[in-house]
Amino acid sequence: MFQRLPFDPVFEVVTRILGAAPVSLSPDAMIGASIGRVEGAAYKVFASFLKYDDAEIAERTGLHHVGFSGELFVVTEASYTRDSKTAVAVDAGDLASFVEGHRKIFNDPFFHGDVVIVERDGRKIWTFDHEGGYGLLCD
Repeated sequence: MFQRLPFDPVFEVVTRILGAAPVSLSPDAMIGASIGRVEGAAYKVFASFLKYDDAEIAERTGLHHVGFSGELFVVTEASYTRDSKTAVAVDAGDLASFVEGHRKIFNDPFFHGDVVIVERDGRKIWTFDHEGGYGLLCD
């Protein structure tokens, strides 16, 4: 269903899409790196997201309607451990089940903090920040 990988390939893809390397794989860093390089994202805020489970947040933010294809790189709070920083590679067709199973797999909700989803071979970057701001950065 998914495979762990180091951050390097994710940085490479994000840099290709944005035309600049972000300082980190956080939503704020992605937005900062995109200024002047890509059209501005239409970000929205889901302020009350903490009241809902991952499946409901995914539905309310339109995550499963973004139209991702191919392999995706996913970075969540669970990507940052004491010993390593790893993203997850998951097929776009498995994203919904990955979101729903994230808490069971990692003992942490998918939308616990910052989330970044990047199409490996495409142009889409979708982010969700720890305050509930979300949107498609590149398409």
